[in-house]
Amino acid sequence: METTVALRPCSTRTKKSGHERMNEKPYNLLDSIFNKFMIREKEMVLDYWTHERYPVFFRENETKNQTNDFSRIYYSIDQSIHEGSLLLSRNKVYLALNQQAVENNVFAHADIVRCNTMINMFDNGFEVSIPAYVGTLLSPFGDTGNVITTTSGDVEILTQDCKTSAFIKKSAIFTAMGSRFSVTNRIITDGVLHIYAKTEQGAGADIVVPPTYELELNLNGPYAIDSSAQLEAIPRRIDGEQSAVVKNATIIWESSNPDVVTISETGEASFIGEGEAEIVAIWREHNIAQTGLIQVLAETTPQCYIEYLGTAPVVKEGGGRRDFFAHFYDAAGNEDTTIVPVWSLEFLDPRQNGKVTIYAQNGMRLTLRGETGAPVYTIFNLWLTDSTGTYSAMLPIEIIGFMDAYP
Repeated sequence: METTVALRPCSTRTKKSGHERMNEKPYNLLDSIFNKFMIREKEMVLDYWTHERYPVFFRENETKNQTNDFSRIYYSIDQSIHEGSLLLSRNKVYLALNQQAVENNVFAHADIVRCNTMINMFDNGFEVSIPAYVGTLLSPFGDTGNVITTTSGDVEILTQDCKTSAFIKKSAIFTAMGSRFSVTNRIITDGVLHIYAKTEQGAGADIVVPPTYELELNLNGPYAIDSSAQLEAIPRRIDGEQSAVVKNATIIWESSNPDVVTISETGEASFIGEGEAEIVAIWREHNIAQTGLIQVLAETTPQCYIEYLGTAPVVKEGGGRRDFFAHFYDAAGNEDTTIVPVWSLEFLDPRQNGKVTIYAQNGMRLTLRGETGAPVYTIFNLWLTDSTGTYSAMLPIEIIGFMDAYP
C-alpha cells in the first residue's frame, strides 16, 4: 500500500552564517548606544561655508594639561564631515584634523581644534579670509603624537584645503595674528593645508592695519510685473586710501516678500506680484548686509520728467540763461537715453511772447534765455514730448528779475 507523506513548505528566510550572526549583535548594540547618545547630547554644528547643519555630540578634552581648544565629535556616517572641514559651533570655528575609521557602518568621529586666527590676503582683486589654527598641536587624546612641527619658517598654520586657501601660494604675503608673513612652503595632507611661513622683515612689516569693508547695493526700479532684472551688489575692500572691488566675494540674496520678488543665488530677480519687497544682500565672508526696497507695479506706462537746477524752475529777465534736462523711462522703469526730446513753450501772458526763447539744445539738455523786457514774476509752461507722442511732461517756470538771486 502506497503511503503519501505531506511535505512541509520550504522557508523563504535565508539562514545566516555564524559569522554574520556574530557581527549583527555588535552592530545593533553600537547603533542603539550611538542613537541614545545622539538623542541625549545632540548639538548642531554648521559647515563654515555653506551653513549646512550636522547633528553631532562632543567629547571634550580629557587631557588636563591641554586647553579646551581640542575636542572630539561623533556623527552618523551619512554626514558630510571630512578631514579639513571648518565647522561652526557655539560661536567658535573648529578645524577637523582627521576622520577616524567608521565604526561598524554606524558612526564616525573626528578630532577637532578651535581656530585661533584668521588668514587674510588680497591679491589682484581676490581676497582670502579663512579661519586657521596656529600653535603646537599635541593630540589631547594621546594616540596620534605630535601633529605640528615647525619647519622651513617661523610658524606653521593649519587650515582647510579648499578653493579659498588655494590662493595662498608659495611666496604669498598674508596677515595673521596681527603680523605679516610670507609663505615658505605649503603641504596638503588629507584635506588639511599646512602653511609654513616666516615673519616679514623691514620697516612697517610689523604694523598691520586691518582693512575695512563696504557693500554697495544697486536695485533701481520700479519694475513691472512679469519682468526680471539682474541686481547688483558691489563688495569693496578699503586699505588706507586704496579701495578695490573684491572679485571672489560670496553674496547671499534674500527677499522679504517672495510673493512679489523672488531672487536667485546670483541676484537675478523675478518680479511676479504687485507690491513692495525688501532685498537683502549679505557679504558672507564679512557678515556685512545692505538692504533696499523694490517696488513692483501692476501696470506701468512710459514716463518722462524735466530736471532743473536749483530748488525752483526759473529763468532771469535781461539775458539770463538756464538749463533743463529731459529724462525718459520705459514701461519697466529703465531710463532710455536714445529718445530725441521735443521741446515747446506755452506762454500764459501775451507779454511773454518772444521774451523767453530756446537758446540751445544739445542731447537731453535744453537752454532757455530770458530776454530783456520779459515780464517778471509771471509763469509760462515748458512742455516735453517725443516724436511719437508717447511721452508727455509739463513744467511751470517763473520769470525772475535780472538782479534776483537764483533759488
